[in-house]
Amino acid sequence: MTAQVEQLDVPESSASTEDQPDPALLWGEKQRVLLIDDDPIQLQIASATLGGHEYDVTTADDGWDGINTLKEQDFNLVVVDLDMPRLDGYGFIVEARKLEKCQHLPIMVVSGRQDVVSIDRAYDAGASSFMDKPVNWDLFRRQVRCVLRNADTQNRLRDIGASARKDASLANICFKPYWSNPVHGLVKWIGHGNFP
Repeated sequence: MTAQVEQLDVPESSASTEDQPDPALLWGEKQRVLLIDDDPIQLQIASATLGGHEYDVTTADDGWDGINTLKEQDFNLVVVDLDMPRLDGYGFIVEARKLEKCQHLPIMVVSGRQDVVSIDRAYDAGASSFMDKPVNWDLFRRQVRCVLRNADTQNRLRDIGASARKDASLANICFKPYWSNPVHGLVKWIGHGNFP
């Protein structure tokens, strides 16, 4: 069951928000966040914490609902609990990573499990970030912002890498006849009017 969550009044942090850049200014639009947790109170507080700011928040109450929501809509971030009925957080992460559009989607785990085995298992499944419960909601909001910023940087670097590979491939196609013998190739290249 997926739902858009109503806005709740959540007390603002004691820290000044004037020195914090608005992610909407960084990305040009509200970031879409999918929250997945079987605890309705956690969902409500997390939704209010993010929804009152720069984020468009959608919720799901277990891993399968989260997968179905991911198939139907695009998100910039998923925040998921580990302990849920039907499909737990680990299973959700594995299934989400199988979806082409979710291969690079940041997935932030928020869980009461604080043992090393659970944390390692979450990262091994494909989690991008891990945060403990009980949640410090001011830190949660900042962590969401940080994970989104990191994902944006990674996406830009992937785009630059793809562009560089494309340029290198094009250069290889265009100049390969001239590269077999560098001196002869340079003479041929200049001879074809490629040099002013």
